[in-house]
Amino acid sequence: MGTSASSFFLLSIIWQNNLEAGSSGWTHSASTGTIDNWALTTAKSHSTSHSFFAAGPPTKNVDDLYSPAVAIPASASGIQLGFWHNYNMQYRYDGGVLELSVDGGTWFDVTASGSGAAFASGGYVNTLTSSTNQLKTRWAWTSSNSGFTQVVINLTDLTKYAGHNLAMRWRLATNSSTASTGWYIDDIVLSAIIPPNQAPTISVA
Repeated sequence: MGTSASSFFLLSIIWQNNLEAGSSGWTHSASTGTIDNWALTTAKSHSTSHSFFAAGPPTKNVDDLYSPAVAIPASASGIQLGFWHNYNMQYRYDGGVLELSVDGGTWFDVTASGSGAAFASGGYVNTLTSSTNQLKTRWAWTSSNSGFTQVVINLTDLTKYAGHNLAMRWRLATNSSTASTGWYIDDIVLSAIIPPNQAPTISVA
C-alpha cells in the first residue's frame, strides 16, 4: 500500500479589515493645511455598516488616512491589495491617491517608478491640474464613480514586499476653491499565495 503526496497552493487572506470593529491601529492627519476629516461613518459603506469617510474642504489641504502595518510572510507570492471606495471630487482639481510604505520607509505612489506594484483594476482616472493642489500633475482618482467600486493592486516585486511590513496611506488632496463631497474607503484586503504547511493567516475585522 502506497501513499501519494499532493502539493497545492491557496490564495490566503493575510489581513483584512471591514472596519466593523472600530479604527484601532488606524491614524489620520492633515499633512498640508489643517483640516483632518477622516472618521468612521455609517452614512455609506460597501459592506454593512461602517466605512472611513473624509469630505473635501474648499482649501489647499491634504488629508491622510494611515493603515496599520501588515506583516507579509516571506513565502508569499501573488500578493494582492484590494479595497472598495466611493468618491465624488471636483474633477482634476481635487483627488485621491494611494501610497505605500515598506518597513516604515519613505512613502511612494502605486504608480511610481520602482514601486514594484501595479493596478490590476480600478486605477487612477486622470491627473490633477489645479495650481493650488499640493499633488498637482499626479495621477489620481478624481471626478466621481458609480457607487462603491473595487481597486485591486498587484504587488509584483516579491523581493520588496515578501517578508516585510506594508503600510498604506490614502491621501485626499484639495485645492483652494469649491468643496468636494468626499471619499469613502471600505473592505481592505491583503491576500497572497502561501505554500502549504505554513502558519495560519491572521484576519482582522
